[in-house]
Amino acid sequence: MSNITIQETFTLPSKGLVYNRKIDPIIHLESMTTAQEMKRL
Repeated sequence: MSNITIQETFTLPSKGLVYNRKIDPIIHLESMTTAQEMKRL
């Protein structure tokens, strides 16, 4: 079971074509866990 409470998927408007290397134009953003936030601080 995952502790992710908020997760969104986006497609880059450029479709990743403006970068020197091939990248996946679909990105996944999710909320940080408390442990991740503590590490960041």
